[in-house]
Amino acid sequence: MTKQEQTAPGARTYSEVAAYHEAGHAVAALLLGIEVAEVRIDRYRPGNGTTIYRTGPSLWEGYRRPRSAAPSRLACALNRQQRAAVFCLAGPLAEAKLLGVPLRSLGAFGDFEYIHVLLRGSDACQHGEVLPGSEHFFDTAVRRTRGILGQPSIWRAVTEVARELLMWGRLSGDELAVTAQWARAGGRQ
Repeated sequence: MTKQEQTAPGARTYSEVAAYHEAGHAVAALLLGIEVAEVRIDRYRPGNGTTIYRTGPSLWEGYRRPRSAAPSRLACALNRQQRAAVFCLAGPLAEAKLLGVPLRSLGAFGDFEYIHVLLRGSDACQHGEVLPGSEHFFDTAVRRTRGILGQPSIWRAVTEVARELLMWGRLSGDELAVTAQWARAGGRQ
């Protein structure tokens, strides 16, 4: 049995789990006003994937309206750290939703590590150490992200983006936006 054929818990292939993980990041990025350059999974190393976003002020310095898109209420309502936490958690939580478990991740060490870095750089930290209030920040981010992914139109978008990733291996930012928009509209143009 090749690694591609091996399954993750819940009888899902590692590639399928990785596709949902990256689709979660990518769809969340679109909702948060983060411009995605490309999203991909690695067919030769199942379980590996990447969502590449364009650097700029949208994630790090405040909301910036993407080209030809109105700002979402979500993007405007969250501060920089909250947007980054939702973006990071969307992958592991999409994976967990797919597998029917509370919070699990095949390869999200980097996602969780980045949230820890966010906390060290936030007001919830003092001298680089995470203060007790940071647990509330993490729990709030998890609840907010679950709420986003729990919306039927959003989950349809995640599912369709994951399906496309399994078929093609990669989507450009434009292909991602069109696929997500089509899926959120219920498959109607």
